[in-house]
Amino acid sequence: MPSNKLGSAAKQLIAGMSEAEADRHVNLLVRVTAPVAEELEAAIQRFGGQVRTRAGDVWTLSMPARQLEGLSELESVIYVEAAEPMGPEVISFKTGE
Repeated sequence: MPSNKLGSAAKQLIAGMSEAEADRHVNLLVRVTAPVAEELEAAIQRFGGQVRTRAGDVWTLSMPARQLEGLSELESVIYVEAAEPMGPEVISFKTGE
């Protein structure tokens, strides 16, 4: 059963994942408690992941999809969401014309 720390996109990713897709790396947004950087980064690396950005208590990282639930079980992780690319429908805006 998925952790309550997983956002809806992360839960959908796990639910729709085949065994063949489980090792595919996914991009994540993770909210963490501070200051746990060294310990958490080591745990992420053990899961096969890589931290890309640290912006205060929000980190971006990439890791195998099969490891999402394990990541969410870490005490220093508050919330995990699958990063979704911004498409034209998200970034379009009205110019006022």
